[in-house]
Amino acid sequence: MPRYIKRGAIIFSLSFVSFAVIHIFYTYTGVHETPRRTDQLGNGVDTIDRDLDNGVTRESGQGRESVKIRLSDFRESSKNFFLDKPVTNIKLSNNDVSSSRKEPGRRARYLVYRCGGKFTFCGGWADRFKGIAIGYLISKVTNRTFGISITHPPCDLQRYLLPNQIAWNIDLSNTVVKSKKNSVGYHDVISDVNFYHSIEKMDFDKYLKEDLVFFKGNLDYVDKFKNNYRYLNQNAWLANLTRDQIYAKVYNQLFSLAPDIQRDLSSFLKIARPTPSHKLVCSQIRVGRNPTNPRDRANIGSKEDVSKVWRFLGQYNDPDKYRIYVTSDSEQVRTEAHARFGKMLVDTEGPLVHIDKFTNSTSVCDGMRKLILDQHVLMNCDVFLLTFSGLGRMAAYLRQKESGLFCLVKHEIVSCSAHTLKELYNVFG
Repeated sequence: MPRYIKRGAIIFSLSFVSFAVIHIFYTYTGVHETPRRTDQLGNGVDTIDRDLDNGVTRESGQGRESVKIRLSDFRESSKNFFLDKPVTNIKLSNNDVSSSRKEPGRRARYLVYRCGGKFTFCGGWADRFKGIAIGYLISKVTNRTFGISITHPPCDLQRYLLPNQIAWNIDLSNTVVKSKKNSVGYHDVISDVNFYHSIEKMDFDKYLKEDLVFFKGNLDYVDKFKNNYRYLNQNAWLANLTRDQIYAKVYNQLFSLAPDIQRDLSSFLKIARPTPSHKLVCSQIRVGRNPTNPRDRANIGSKEDVSKVWRFLGQYNDPDKYRIYVTSDSEQVRTEAHARFGKMLVDTEGPLVHIDKFTNSTSVCDGMRKLILDQHVLMNCDVFLLTFSGLGRMAAYLRQKESGLFCLVKHEIVSCSAHTLKELYNVFG
């Protein structure tokens, strides 16, 4: 081969290699991207929240704000994206379709219930669980990995509840934030009645266009979701379940109690039922705005309503047969319960806190712990009288027992059924 041809081949090869090296450098360092804020607040989601303020593209839609941004590469890390410690030894169910089986040629997609950052108004725990439940159900029919991120209040949810069958504490830093083409969307449907009514016919793949979707809702959507004709085959497992059964099944798939709370619950129930024949009689009394909870709505429970609850519980004032448990949003009610029932009353420790309207940030995590424990106590009650309370209704759903359920409705106490509470109280949630 002539010498000048060899030189040309060598020069061409070196040029090609140099071009490839430069291309790889620019691709993996991201220096060609628009500069963006990378200061983290200890949580990758908060970084994304900040980036949204300077997002590349914003889209408006009814009942939501959808924001698309480009995400630069994140280094793989064993640290959990949402929580301080990754969960290990999580057993996933074989039929879990929310594990986002990636279709050929399609990027992995995610739906994350989000409370915190840009989503600071989420409601109480019952409202949040309703949003979590519908987010999880939507993730199943759209083949998205489901996650939960709650940073408002700043209490690690895994201090109270652990993933059970579904690993909802997903590590996005190792998965979704891999490609610069990934998009992020925020869908806030809190108290959005239009979304509530449209969910029965909605095509969720068209509604949720982004790869990583942060979602927040607070209404009782499961009946309309169950009847969506587009997903009847995928939702066949819901066909013969009532509303309360759906919530109970979803709750059990997502959550198990943290070990220390499980120990406290077991100890409490031993005291509440000192003999096998003892029954636990409970009431969840919500009064609304009061000195303990000054930011809540007014005129939810009147003094006359509370008096009727006391008379109802008084029927069981026999220490040889019963123990009485009262939880409330009012320390005054709690104090009066102790005065009325004395040693017959069993109680859980901790402050009374509304986790969305708290005034004391130092006690809110202790209050959230008590809230989760209280819900599980109510789920174990033999007789349960509930008032106009989302927490009470949710506990009645998860209790999965028709007997011994009573409701204070329109100033009267009536026997009621868990699967008709929504209609009985005439509520969206």
